[in-house]
Amino acid sequence: MNILQILVAVDILVVLMVLAFHLKKPHQYQRSFYQVLTSFLVFLLFHFVYVFVSKIWFPEGGWVENSAPFGLMYGPFLYVLLKTRLTDRIVPRQVVMHALPYLVFLVLQLTFLIIQLEYRTPIARIYMKILYSLIPVSFIGYGLISSRIIHKSQYRINPRFYIVLICNILMLFILSLFFINIILKDSIFLQKPGVDVGGLMIYTFFLLSLLSIFLFICNRKPIIIGNSVVEGQKIDVTPSNPSQEYLESDSQYKKSGLTESDLMTYEKDLDKLMENEKLWLDPDLNLDFLADCLKVPSHHLTQVLSVRKNKNFNEYINTMRVEHACHLIHHKGDEISLTEVAYQSGFNSRSTFYRWFKKLLKKTPANYQAEQR
Repeated sequence: MNILQILVAVDILVVLMVLAFHLKKPHQYQRSFYQVLTSFLVFLLFHFVYVFVSKIWFPEGGWVENSAPFGLMYGPFLYVLLKTRLTDRIVPRQVVMHALPYLVFLVLQLTFLIIQLEYRTPIARIYMKILYSLIPVSFIGYGLISSRIIHKSQYRINPRFYIVLICNILMLFILSLFFINIILKDSIFLQKPGVDVGGLMIYTFFLLSLLSIFLFICNRKPIIIGNSVVEGQKIDVTPSNPSQEYLESDSQYKKSGLTESDLMTYEKDLDKLMENEKLWLDPDLNLDFLADCLKVPSHHLTQVLSVRKNKNFNEYINTMRVEHACHLIHHKGDEISLTEVAYQSGFNSRSTFYRWFKKLLKKTPANYQAEQR
């Protein structure tokens, strides 16, 4: 085994360790992010094993290894990891859209390997030139998009996760220069004798990325979501005096066509969706989007909230945000600022957070934080 094969073998062992440690960690919080991170680690493992096998059993020219389009997935993974960390929501159609270039080139590569296409043929050269041109474009594009999201949402990102993101974005930018250099020098195909400096650089970066993810997972603290309980006491964030409009809501919706059974079914679906997806963490969440997720008309959702929850949409969503803010304050104490609490709870501004917190708990976040000490 040469030094590059040893490095890839080390990467395989490290990703197995990180994946095992990640799966053992509690994940009551941000399940979508947990699922995407798991998928990313599994994809990394598959990539490393594929490369290792290719170098051992198909060393000639490196066609089997070099034609694999793995590089087209790392930009999308970075973007989806960041979005699910902020919103804890996966939109399957968007994931498929971002993964589409990889899937197209994967089908092409498998076709070429099945028909045993020679890597010296014009078709193979065109395929490789396009692939190795798209990889740096993907790296730079997703790196810039992710940097912009980080800049706009900096207060809502855990500092440890922020460091991991910045390190991986920098690695994407550096690797994009490497791929651009390959295109300019037209050195895509044959692996030349001697030390593969490019391969050593790529898989060293992968190793550093894995170590940064491992440190993040080690410091990840589970936050309990569900019934809002702090030191055995339920947090009551329900307005003490329901307004008259809710007391009269039954008569208001008598002609809507929804039965009591329908309302109970919709309420159950709503509770399940909010518990599993934590949609209220998204500051841009609105009534129409929530109704679309439930596959019900928005006016039916309004009726469910009014009749079954005694709340309008804003009260319902911000109640859950305030409950989550209470958990953050209780579990993290002075380790987290109230501004960070606001953004990590789904509020789009500190002032909105303070207004709703005081309205529901009859005290300011600062007073509540002082009580928890």
